[in-house]
Parts: sequence; C-alpha cells; structure tokens
Amino acid sequence: MEFLFAVEPRGLSGDFNDILEATEKKGGNPRSERSYPHTWRNRRENGLIQERLDRGLASEPWLRNYPEARVMHVALAGSDHAALLLTTKPSTTRWHRRFVYDSRWGRHTRCKDVVSERWQKYFPGSRGDQLIGKLGWVRTGLVQWWRQEGRNSSDHISLIRRQLQSAYTDQDFDGSRVRALEQDLKDALRKKELYWKQKSRIQWLNEGEKNTKFFHSKVMACRRQNHLTGLEDATGVWYEKETDIHAITVSYFQDLFTTSQPSRINEAVDCVSKRITESEGSLLLKAVTQEEVFDTVKSLSPSTSPRLDGFTGAFFQHHWAVVGTDVFRLVQSFFHSGKLPRQLNHTLITLIPKIPNPRNMKQWRPISLCNVIYKIISKILTNRLKTVLPQIISPHQSAFVAERQITDNILVVHEILHSLQRSKRSSLIWRKPLTVLNGLS
Repeated sequence: MEFLFAVEPRGLSGDFNDILEATEKKGGNPRSERSYPHTWRNRRENGLIQERLDRGLASEPWLRNYPEARVMHVALAGSDHAALLLTTKPSTTRWHRRFVYDSRWGRHTRCKDVVSERWQKYFPGSRGDQLIGKLGWVRTGLVQWWRQEGRNSSDHISLIRRQLQSAYTDQDFDGSRVRALEQDLKDALRKKELYWKQKSRIQWLNEGEKNTKFFHSKVMACRRQNHLTGLEDATGVWYEKETDIHAITVSYFQDLFTTSQPSRINEAVDCVSKRITESEGSLLLKAVTQEEVFDTVKSLSPSTSPRLDGFTGAFFQHHWAVVGTDVFRLVQSFFHSGKLPRQLNHTLITLIPKIPNPRNMKQWRPISLCNVIYKIISKILTNRLKTVLPQIISPHQSAFVAERQITDNILVVHEILHSLQRSKRSSLIWRKPLTVLNGLS
C-alpha cells in the first residue's frame, strides 16, 4: 500500500504468487491465444490448473505519466509462467480529432460574438437544411477562433501565479491589481476544472477548486478501461490489428441489425387493444410551444458525450437567445410533418465494456449517441407519453411504472422467501412463478 500511494511515479510487475479472485484460477485445456488471461499452469497432463499469478501494478502518478500503458501476456513457452510485456506507448493509429464544443467557451464574450455573427448567415432549403448549415458554419468559426485565442490552461494558470507572486512582493504594492489577478486565477482554475469535468462525464459531483485532479484521474481511468486493444471473432480467435477489429465489429452489427423479413406483423398488431382515448391522443399530438422546447433544452445534461456534430447540450443552453428560434421552428416542423432530415437522424455508436477486460463484441454494450435536436424531440415525446403510461403499461410489469424500480421484483422474492423460512407453518413455492421472476431480474 505504501508503494501504491507514493508521491513519485512507481511501477511494478512480476510474479506475486497469488490470485485476486476465483475467476483467475481455472482447470481444463488451455486455449491458443496471444493475450491469454492466465499466466501460470502446473504443466500436468492430468488435473491441469491455471492461475493468474503475474501482473503489473502502478501508482497513480506513474499512470498519469503513461496513460496508454498496458501489460500483455506472452504465450507460455519453456516455462510454467508467462512473460509480461509492458508497453508504455502502444503504436496505434492517430485519428483526426473531431470538433467538440467546450463548456468553457460559454464564459468567453468573444465566443458569443462568433456564434451570433455566424448564425446570421442564410442557407436555402428546409428548416432542417437551414439549421444544419448554420451549425456547420458556427462550428468552423469556433474552430478558427479557438486556434487563435486558445491557450494551454496549465500554462496560463502558472503565468497568473507568477504575476500574482510578483505583485505580492512588489515595493509599490497595488491592491487593485492583486485583486484583479486573484480573480483571473480563480476564473482560470474554474475553467480548467469545468473542462476536465466535461471530459470525465461525472454529473453527481459539484465543481470546486480541489476537484480538478479527481476529474483528470477519472478521465485517464475511463480511457484505459474503454480502450479496445483486440477482439475475438465468432470462432474465438483473438485479433489485435485495427483492420481485423474493424471487420469483426462491422460483421457483428450487420448480423445484429439484419431483418428476418417477418410477414405477420399485422396479425400481432391486431391483437393489441386500444388503450388511449381520443382526448388523450389529441394531447399527444398537440402543437409544441416555444416554452415547451426551451424547458426541454434546460433539462438536458450540458456535458454528456458529444454527438457526430460535436455540439453538446451546453451549446444550446449558452446560446439559446441566438439559436432558439431556428431550433423551435425545426421541432415545430417535425411535429407537423413527422419527418426529420437524414443528417439529424445519424447516431454515433460507442462501446461501453460490460465487464472488466472484455474479449468479444457481446461483452461490449453499444450506446447510440444522438444529436441534441434529436434528443429534444425524443424528450418532448417522452414527457407527453408519461401522462398516458398508466393506461398503456400493466401494473404487474416491472419496468415503466411510476415510482417502481426494475429490481423491486427481486426484493419481493427475497422477502417472500425470508418470511417462509421464519414461518413455522408448512409452505409451498411453485417453480414456474420463480422462473418468471428470475427471468425478469
């Protein structure tokens, strides 16, 4: 523990002669893989035992210096232990960095001027074409402005601190200059923390001048956890080349989203009875108001993962006075025609690991990141559907019932079993209901 909490960067790897959990020990025949999960085997023909005894440890300062470092297990050959290969900077392809709206920009007066000036440009076409054109024009202007005005936040903070130290020791002490520099330092620290909070995706912790290190560590940890170094194909063979990973991913989603061409959909729909009255249906289809759209925009999380266009909820919240009218007209047009431009319907699919160290596509959870306009429309529809959900959803269902969590059925089963065990009377439990409840869990 003293090693891990050391101030200076430290790294350690080797044979620890112990396992952390039961899953790191296994019997049976070994698989032929390059990055094999176990690092030791007893080399017996009968009663083969495999364990993960070798691993790498590093302190937090060391991980900050080498955020992309990873340890690979080299195939077992000539020894009962696998060799550990430490790579501090893997040779991966550097992709073009896409545009992402920075939440700090909302505090810059010049940023507001750029958005206001660029938004006035006229684009022909439908409401959707006009909005897409304006967003692209604003995106270009923001990139150009930030390249000219942008500066490294750490260097800027160091400069202000040096100026502040000089002002403290100056013979001609100027109190107003000191107060101005202290305010500049406070603003710079606040912007730096806001930047790292946006990248960390943490919503439950409020900002404060001592949270920047925590946000930065969280970002580094998420990058290491979400980094995809290799994948197994459908036959269980491990691949690490980017071209192979791309092929496996595309093949998986092609199979997943390929339709089976069902031909009896109408028969299934005919079995569904009508649950919504005409008055409730008219409320669902009523025209949207500017206030309804604005309230929806305010309720969006400002710093969630950016979409394909790079704009987050913070952009529309910061500049609603400029962009609000065009956004409202597009949403109004959708509720009138039911059509949405193809560009606004594009989603960015990102993969979130379901388990530590995932190995195949089934162990990654695909998340679709929709653009903000799409989220505004979907949230308005969701808020309206809430009023009629009790008529649509059965109260015996575990999900989509107000003030009920999906785990409530599991708690009910535990309480029933606990009561039966404490009861002195004879009891009987049917297997079929328990199977249904277990399936819902």
